[in-house]
Amino acid sequence: MSRTGQIQKILSPAFSVKFVPANGDCFFKCVSTCVADLTVKELRAIVADALTQETFDMMKMMWSARQSGYEHMRKCEDLEGLKVLTLKSGAEEGYTVWAETFAIQIISNKLNLVVLILDEEVRGRDNPDRFIAIRPEAAEGGEGGDVGRDLKYILLQRTRRQHFNLIACSDSLIWDADTCPSRIRECWNLALEEVPGEVPAEVPEVEKEEGLEMPAAKRRKVADKVGWACSACTFFNESNDFLCCEVCGEKKPEEMG
Repeated sequence: MSRTGQIQKILSPAFSVKFVPANGDCFFKCVSTCVADLTVKELRAIVADALTQETFDMMKMMWSARQSGYEHMRKCEDLEGLKVLTLKSGAEEGYTVWAETFAIQIISNKLNLVVLILDEEVRGRDNPDRFIAIRPEAAEGGEGGDVGRDLKYILLQRTRRQHFNLIACSDSLIWDADTCPSRIRECWNLALEEVPGEVPAEVPEVEKEEGLEMPAAKRRKVADKVGWACSACTFFNESNDFLCCEVCGEKKPEEMG
């Protein structure tokens, strides 16, 4: 079955895949296609400007744990090297930095853009973990500024090889709160009137990692206190039996039992 056929089985016949070249720029190309006044290089510059030493250290830790999507860190010895590599366009210069959660969140914040992802790495057509929403975070200090107003929505397919394609609905690639298709609202459980980046009251703050909305199934696990969140890297360990974090090896907090 074609990728469009698979998407249509999950969503509806109105949806189709718009393929993007697999050259390392796929996420940025998707956004640039939808937001026509920004180029891939300009989007990469936004991400590079947002990189900090803390971000560099986090990415190094993720690469040390062999987390997928951080392979570029083997070529980066310091923050400046990471910024230089992030600025490189895969289409023009070859090896570059693929967009991971940090980059997607930065673009979401900057453009007031809700990035919806249909993740094919997650098995099961109706598995709620397949439907990911990365929302603009509220400004530091609790003031949202323009966040929550004039939001735009785009929908991406993430393949099992970590490649992004665009998903269109009736040939439309970007929507606002009024035009966002009802099928998207249903699958991603979107409450379009809510303040983006706001964490539901029943979910601990640590579980809202970099704007990645926790699927309903995982929210239920948190509410039932099944598993625990690492205080060092925020990874959610699925079982209380794990005495150390699966990602970074940090010991389980004593208060978790």
